[in-house]
Amino acid sequence: MNFTQTILRLVTQGASAYISARSLSNTQTRPDTIAGLHLAEVGAVPFLEALSERAAREGDSWLAESLLRHAQDERRHGAIFAQALKRTGRSLIDFQSLRTEGKGQPRSPFFEKYFEGHTAEELKAENIEWGFMMASTHVLEDDAQRDFVRMANALPAADPLRQGMYSIAADEGGHAAYLKEALVRRLGRREAEALIETFRVRKVEAIVALVGEMLQKGKVGGPELTQNTDSALSELAQMA
Repeated sequence: MNFTQTILRLVTQGASAYISARSLSNTQTRPDTIAGLHLAEVGAVPFLEALSERAAREGDSWLAESLLRHAQDERRHGAIFAQALKRTGRSLIDFQSLRTEGKGQPRSPFFEKYFEGHTAEELKAENIEWGFMMASTHVLEDDAQRDFVRMANALPAADPLRQGMYSIAADEGGHAAYLKEALVRRLGRREAEALIETFRVRKVEAIVALVGEMLQKGKVGGPELTQNTDSALSELAQMA
């Protein structure tokens, strides 16, 4: 990574951490921020479980067990955020209803840029190239460790989510470590480091794309992902 990329990485990481911490601390944006974190954690579970099964079929029991533990951690993280969301008095919107209306779950400009040049089919657990998966996920997990600590530090000491996020951060560090070890086992240290740097550059570009879209829309923050719990209960009652 050259000097310009290094500076950009520091700037984008700082901006991302600031936006996340501010969104989590602000009562207006807190529910949607927590919901986004919840969806990111639980959304990774099926992918990781499928990768674990694939590694087992290919005879790599160490990787299979590591991926399975990773999936279990992500499920637990999702539960932590689900409880935090419940305490805000809001709940996730009904994505099934949105799909029926032709709207679907909000797209992610970050991941569109991060995985640019690769089709959805290529990114499926049964098709994704192992080195690509390990390097790209390592970068996300390694940075997430620091991001969760920063977000936790922005919360009041009495906030129940604070300790939960410290616990999540520690898990993310463990995930980053095993993924790098797995990558080095497959490619050797030099090639592994080079591939990781490629995704660090990609992440900088993805954050720039994300912030650019936010500025274009005049909104700093993620999409609306929650509704009042009372509204959700009312909709369920009407469906009964």
